Amino acid sequence: MEQNNLIALDFSDEILYVITNDLMDLKNMKSMVSIYKDMDKSNYKIILNEARLNNTDYSVSEVNNIIGKNVDYVIPKNFYNHKIEKFIYDGKIMTLDKSISKSKGSNVFKKIINDVLE
Repeated sequence: MEQNNLIALDFSDEILYVITNDLMDLKNMKSMVSIYKDMDKSNYKIILNEARLNNTDYSVSEVNNIIGKNVDYVIPKNFYNHKIEKFIYDGKIMTLDKSISKSKGSNVFKKIINDVLE
């Protein structure tokens, strides 16, 4: 990791890592967890994004074992939206859509926001 990145991470109050259960993401997160342990840092949260089309099926407990730390939040598989590009092109925020805002995935985002702002 570049020195500037380490400095930025060192001065951050809270760091959010969004990972998938892809083996490369898990390997990289395992390395970051090890770096943070060596630095005696714990100011980070891990968000597992299961809401993707090509999802490798590792359970949350398997992901926890692989990376050596518990995942803090899980964006569920059913939050995947094949119309995401329409929201982007229309300049709309998906989680503010009435049909989506009450979903389990939206509730995860609300919890993340509340936890970070506390």
